[in-house]
Amino acid sequence: MWANGQETPYDDGTGYKQTYGVHPFALVQTSVKSQFMGIFFRNSNAMSPIITHNDDGKSTLSYISTGGTVEIYFMLKGSAKEIIKMYQNVIGKAKLPPFWALGWHSSAYAYTKQSDIEANVNSYNTSNIPLEGVWLDIPYMDKYADFSVDTTAFPSIMNYTQTIQA
Repeated sequence: MWANGQETPYDDGTGYKQTYGVHPFALVQTSVKSQFMGIFFRNSNAMSPIITHNDDGKSTLSYISTGGTVEIYFMLKGSAKEIIKMYQNVIGKAKLPPFWALGWHSSAYAYTKQSDIEANVNSYNTSNIPLEGVWLDIPYMDKYADFSVDTTAFPSIMNYTQTIQA
């Protein structure tokens, strides 16, 4: 199980350290080294998995939930590959992202004016490093308003966007 945020600290088993949601699937090795089982805990409400490591060398997996619609799937006895295949049959196969999403993207909160973006893109071009996308954060907005552009700092961003898309 992995939390979705990079700032999330390692969960030492006491729980309550997830700052984001988790993907609620656990692949567990049984006492037989080549055998595994899987547990998928799907819930419509907030949940927090807790892994407790006991003194006897065994571990316990439990969930704290605020209620909601709960579905628990158990995938028993199989190799790790077989258990993951069963799990994928429950959740569905991953979708292929658009081609451009597979490339390198650049992002910075420090893009405070259009020339910052242009300098960054030019740096990639002169270094012959492929760049598939540039992401802007809050500074491009006009007074933090969604779907707006600060035309003082980014006077011709629409034209520049057309230029780099060509």
